[in-house]
Amino acid sequence: MATLKLLNNLYDKRNWNALYLGVEGMHYTLKDGKAIRLPDDKRTQENLLLHPWQELAALDFTTQLLKGAASDDSLWSVDQTIRNMEGAQAYNKNIAGDGLPASIYAGFPDINNRTLYVEYATKMILGQYPISKFDEFVEKWYASGGDEVTKRARAWYEKVNEPVK
Repeated sequence: MATLKLLNNLYDKRNWNALYLGVEGMHYTLKDGKAIRLPDDKRTQENLLLHPWQELAALDFTTQLLKGAASDDSLWSVDQTIRNMEGAQAYNKNIAGDGLPASIYAGFPDINNRTLYVEYATKMILGQYPISKFDEFVEKWYASGGDEVTKRARAWYEKVNEPVK
């Protein structure tokens, strides 16, 4: 249970600022009401092990986080880091469903909780179901609301890929 709680908290964006900042007095200090990261000092600081803002966050969130806790002395480094991240965007691989909102599953809990998918995929991988059972899975998925979910997903995809006017 502790591991699940940790993972849930790790993926909760509301916790990312605290995970980035660490412990007040050890990893950051408050100056005029603003949290300022302290320079890394391995002699006195405990390690910050979890970095969801590095692996999971979008560029705008990471930019806000870094700039929000930069000291005057470290701002040049933060600005360079942000320029590097922006420059690297051209080399990122776009995944068609990346950013797909959970709202497309509203009203279709059997599809949203992926129980049907997990059951069929697991049993096919373990050899308990033949691969021919995939067609049965697809039928059940569509019977559970798959047409509407597909329609919503396509509408979202078209919207995010509209040319900017």
